[in-house]
Amino acid sequence: MKQGTWIFGLGSPHGDDQIGWLAATRLHAECLPNFIPVSDSSRLLDLLPRCRKAILIDACVAGKPAGSITRMVWPDPRIEVQHSHSTHGMSAAAALQMAEKLGRLPETVVLFGVEIVQSLPGSTASPEVRGAIPELAAGILEELRCERVLASGRVMETPLP
Repeated sequence: MKQGTWIFGLGSPHGDDQIGWLAATRLHAECLPNFIPVSDSSRLLDLLPRCRKAILIDACVAGKPAGSITRMVWPDPRIEVQHSHSTHGMSAAAALQMAEKLGRLPETVVLFGVEIVQSLPGSTASPEVRGAIPELAAGILEELRCERVLASGRVMETPLP
C-alpha cells in the first residue's frame, strides 16, 4: 500500500552535492519526519513504490547562478539534462527512468534542483548553496501545504524505513 508523501534528499559528502542532506537538517527542524537522506540514487528504486508522492532534492548543473532553485515534475525533460550526472552512484534521472520502466514510480514525483558551484571531495558546501536552503525549505513546505489543502487538510505522516 502506498503511503503519503516522502521527501528524498540526494547527495554525497562532496561540496555542494551535500544540498539534499543539508536540506534534511533544515526540514527536520521544521518537524518533517518523512525525510530520507539518500547517498545512492539506486536506493530510490526500493523506496519510490512505497509512496504516493515523492519530493526529491538534488544538486544540478543547468548554467544558472549558484543557489538557483528549479522545481520540476516528472517527466519534465529538464530532469534528464540537469540531473544526469552523479557523485553518488546512479543519477536521479537514471533512477526515475528505471523506476518508470519497472512500474515503480509514485503517482507524482517533484524534483527540486539546486544549482551548484562545485562538488570536490573533502570540501564544504559553498555559501551560495547554503544560502539557498531557507528558500528551498520554504518551497517544499509550500508544496506540502498545497497538498494538505487538496487533500482536505490531511497529509499522511508515515514512519519511514
